[in-house]
Amino acid sequence: MKHIAAIHVLKGLLKLQDDDYRALLNNLVGKTSSKAMTTAELSKVRTHMDGLAKRMGVQTPAPKGAVAAKERPQVRKLKAMWWALADVGAVERPADAAACTQAVEAWAKRQSTGSKVGRIDALRFADSLQLNKLIEEMKACGDRVGAPTL
Repeated sequence: MKHIAAIHVLKGLLKLQDDDYRALLNNLVGKTSSKAMTTAELSKVRTHMDGLAKRMGVQTPAPKGAVAAKERPQVRKLKAMWWALADVGAVERPADAAACTQAVEAWAKRQSTGSKVGRIDALRFADSLQLNKLIEEMKACGDRVGAPTL
């Protein structure tokens, strides 16, 4: 997202009145209009306003290209593998997709207690490397119970 657009979104999220917003800009960079600022000044204002939003607990705009955990290919793969394990009776069959998600989350959290994967409180916090290690762990589990190739 471009700096000016992000600054105006943050202004709305922070519920700043126009006078307060312009005073903030003046205090930070000595200008009262975002259009008159350089890229460095815009970046400084955006960083400051992001910090304010985080301290106030306001949700900031997601970076462009951010993908939710439920959409990540590795998470979808883990869920598909869980269903395959359920088909051979290695794990309890989930009642629905939400139950499958909950089961995979719980399994991932248990797996993360070891040093192989690293601590994971929820799949949405896992990075790609951790998710790939979880996939390998689930493949090994599938091999042990005779599940079809995962």
